[in-house]
Amino acid sequence: MNLSAEAVAAALAVDSVEVEACCENLAHLRHFIQAAAGEPGRYGFRHALYQKYAYDHLPPLQQAGLHLCVGEWLESTRTRPEEAVVKAPSPEGEGVDVPNFEVRKILATPFADDWPSGVDE
Repeated sequence: MNLSAEAVAAALAVDSVEVEACCENLAHLRHFIQAAAGEPGRYGFRHALYQKYAYDHLPPLQQAGLHLCVGEWLESTRTRPEEAVVKAPSPEGEGVDVPNFEVRKILATPFADDWPSGVDE
């Protein structure tokens, strides 16, 4: 399981730059965590037992508090599908704004070489 330094910072209510520096240092020293390959700012435990040990040694109320903080952070950073807009290429090579949920629907269904109708309207 990978986690972001930003989520850890939100859970601990500290500066994300400090958390990322700490995570980078621990990962560099190969203590408990490692940097996620190809995902800057994301880290994972080197072994599942490290994660289990760390979590199991938190008091239940502290576990609940961390869950609440991370949940609130996730809600605050979440983009609602109906509000998200992405740039999608048009047949003419220009970018057009397309709602994110529409892009996911298009990508989930196979289509021919033709540009799906209705996307660039």
